[in-house]
Amino acid sequence: APLDADAAARALDTIERNLRQQTQLINDMLDVSRIVTGKLVFHLTTLPLVSVVRETIDELRPQAEAKTVRVDVTTTGDLFVVADRERVRQVVSNLFTNAVKFTPPGGAVSITCREHQGSARLEVRDTGLGIAADQLPRIFERFRQADTSLTREHEGLGLGLSITRYIVNHLGGSIEADSDGPGRGSCFSVQFPLAAGVHAAAVPVAASSRPASSRRLAGLDLLVVDDHLDTVELVAFVLRRQGALVRTAASAPEALAAIAAHPAQVLVTDLSMPGMDGFALLAQVRALPDGAAVHAIALSGLARPDDRRRALAAGFSAHLAKPIEPATLVDAVERLTADPALGQAAPS
Repeated sequence: APLDADAAARALDTIERNLRQQTQLINDMLDVSRIVTGKLVFHLTTLPLVSVVRETIDELRPQAEAKTVRVDVTTTGDLFVVADRERVRQVVSNLFTNAVKFTPPGGAVSITCREHQGSARLEVRDTGLGIAADQLPRIFERFRQADTSLTREHEGLGLGLSITRYIVNHLGGSIEADSDGPGRGSCFSVQFPLAAGVHAAAVPVAASSRPASSRRLAGLDLLVVDDHLDTVELVAFVLRRQGALVRTAASAPEALAAIAAHPAQVLVTDLSMPGMDGFALLAQVRALPDGAAVHAIALSGLARPDDRRRALAAGFSAHLAKPIEPATLVDAVERLTADPALGQAAPS
């Protein structure tokens, strides 16, 4: 029998939750493999840490709301650090998701980001299950879980904190865990060196500067190109939810016809397509009268460092690997369009 609206919504929520969990497990395994082989890539730039933390928490807040866990964010002014934006988001996401997972309904997770002894200090504190004293020294080991019994309530491989520590240490920071024991919550503290010579006014901020539901891409004209219909529909759905005006194309020739009829501000395209690939598509777009002004993002299953370098050398302003997290895609589009100098072809 057909599902009613409520049952369909619950089914879709369940599918989405399980897909997200499976994607996280796969990404963690891939990251561990890259760490072991020394191939985890970092792209360093000067970042406003407080802004990145708030953006990440805003996007993850629905996870806590679904579990009726209260989220409190307290910051001072923005703090600038030299780091990889996506890796910092990964650190924040891992710590916040862990805190929510191990906090029972009705509990609370608090995030603070402030200057401390000449460093930028991020704390994620929860009122959850806590950590036994004998487990604290080993909490950052790979495949380490506080509860290793077959009847444990919380799933996972025990890789997130190990990956988090590696990222933090690689960026010149430090991380530590603290807990008063089982049932008394826990606190994870991360410190990053401040970027030399970069300052922001230390104005206290009590509430989030941008709600998670804000339409971050309102009015932007985007063209999404992929020969896989499911990918096109998913990417278009994510971007439209943020207010973007999205057109789609199933091939490079179709995309060229769409741009010729009406130029796009941002081109999001697959690289491997039959007939004409994403590289050839971008070259022809750049040859159009207004083509130099188009921001181009490569969205591809070709995810090796060499693939990324090739895409950037070909004129793409960003390279995102499939499967893509919606927040990462939205963040990339927003970052490119916020600065007119990013992602546009240099004059010949």
